[in-house]
Amino acid sequence: MGIATVITSGKGGVGKSTLAVGLGRALAQRGRRVLLVDCDAGLRSLDRMTGTEENLVFDIADVVFARCSPAEAIYPCGGAEGLFLLPAPSLGEDFIRPGVMKKLVPLLKRYYDHVLLDSPAGVGGGFRSAAAGADRALVVCNPDPVCVRGAATARELLERLEVPGLGWSSTGFTGSCSSRPGPMGTWTASSTGRASACWAWCRRTIPWRPRSCGARARRRIPPG
Repeated sequence: MGIATVITSGKGGVGKSTLAVGLGRALAQRGRRVLLVDCDAGLRSLDRMTGTEENLVFDIADVVFARCSPAEAIYPCGGAEGLFLLPAPSLGEDFIRPGVMKKLVPLLKRYYDHVLLDSPAGVGGGFRSAAAGADRALVVCNPDPVCVRGAATARELLERLEVPGLGWSSTGFTGSCSSRPGPMGTWTASSTGRASACWAWCRRTIPWRPRSCGARARRRIPPG
């Protein structure tokens, strides 16, 4: 039985899909069987990012509505042996409800070491659907006040949904990072000065370049 990880954030454009594909390829290169699940109904992107766009016939909605078998809707990703994609529906009205995802993901975990659920932006129905079947979460954030506030909101909602094993990833800096332990194993900060606390933590933990986007974002973060 594999493990399901939802990759999410509060704000769009922070690099969730890029991180999902990169993480999936890295795990596949280490001999794992990895399934990417695009949960952004109507705005899917992983098919283009993984080079499977031209091969798509079925998607996750076709599996749920019994129009095809799961195997027919899962596509191997070119250039990465062991990496596969289950694409999102092309239409927003084919959104998969959280209760259905909670039943589907455990079935997928039987055949893959890792199931990476790429959540849509925001904290609406798509967010809850992606998180419903997850064993753990990775919250993605850029080092600016708006992203930090959105990521903190996503983290709080994940805690309410009882998604364990929370982790934190900052995509605005270079290098890898690990979370500072909090109530559920994730980075935490008080509601006052969240952005400043995020900056201080990232500065201590993650190497960065003076001309990187993280350095430029520093100018927009109020001192705390």
